[in-house]
Amino acid sequence: IANNIDTCPDTPTGEDVNATGCSDSQLDDDNDGVYNNLDSCPDTPTGESINSTGCSDSQLDDDNDGIMNNIDSCPNTTSGANVDASGCFTLPANNFTIETISETCPNKNNGQILISAQENYTYNVTLNGSVANLENNGLNPGAYTVCIGVSGETYEQCFTVNIDQGITISGKVAVAAGKASIEIEQGTAPFRVFVNNRITLETALPSFTVDVAHGDKIEVKSNVVCEGAFSKSINLFDEVIAYPNPTKGNLEITVPVSRNNVKIEIYTVQSQLISVKNYTINNGTVKLDINNNVPGVYFAKVYLDKPVMLKIIKE
Repeated sequence: IANNIDTCPDTPTGEDVNATGCSDSQLDDDNDGVYNNLDSCPDTPTGESINSTGCSDSQLDDDNDGIMNNIDSCPNTTSGANVDASGCFTLPANNFTIETISETCPNKNNGQILISAQENYTYNVTLNGSVANLENNGLNPGAYTVCIGVSGETYEQCFTVNIDQGITISGKVAVAAGKASIEIEQGTAPFRVFVNNRITLETALPSFTVDVAHGDKIEVKSNVVCEGAFSKSINLFDEVIAYPNPTKGNLEITVPVSRNNVKIEIYTVQSQLISVKNYTINNGTVKLDINNNVPGVYFAKVYLDKPVMLKIIKE
């Protein structure tokens, strides 16, 4: 390069030059104070602080996590780890699966919290701040804060879970026409149904019916022994009921009143009055005899404060 156009007259011998006679050891294209031959970051933005190789934090990624130093909140991330937009270790949102198993029965204190993970790391677990494991047994019912960290990383993910109390079998009973309709409200199927201590039914359904008579004791047991038993004594005297119904001829009518006698009329299905009589009440019941009546449908009108009409079937 002739002197009249050479803007770098002192180029070291042997260095390649541009059209104006300048080599990389004489040029600083990004004006960062480091000559091109030493500048590892030739496009440093104007005004940024640089290191000895001409690089600023916006072109450097010291921990090689893909996040430049100037926005990397975790500059010492383990090589190859997954990071978020701020350069910090992270895991997929669905990495953890937490299963809770409730207490089997009241006061057993045997709830469980089981944790599984998709990614293979050494995990640190706490339950309500105390060191725990991925599998935790013998827990009391209640709320738990589960926090999971990764060994060697500044990472923690927390969850709130509940261990439910154990249940006791419970239900309700409605009695009509010699049948008890039972609805189990809580309890573990299948259910075994006893009438007067003899098993009469096994079912997985929560609702069912059984034949009953006055004074019978119904007991329902679940598949879990410690849930106890649901029991009910049948008292037909709480309402006006004819039993047995259908009848061969002799039947009783329950009369839930505190008096000695009651008027009862018997009608045919065509509404013909065939009998009217005052009956003595013994232990809450009245005995009727319709053996002499032909088989068919009859109606008994019981004169209480509000008369009650009962349908009776004579076989």
